[in-house]
Amino acid sequence: MAPRDAYAIHDGALNDVGHAMLGGFLGDNGPGTGVRYHGLAAGTSVDIG
Repeated sequence: MAPRDAYAIHDGALNDVGHAMLGGFLGDNGPGTGVRYHGLAAGTSVDIG
């Protein structure tokens, strides 16, 4: 069993530059996480079921 997706959930203190850096590190252009990375805007939700 392995995850298919990774979601940022503890990044509320980041500004726009911080979000861009995090997305760059964890997204397709960085070393990544081995799974698809998704940043979520404040107040949005995702069905993971």
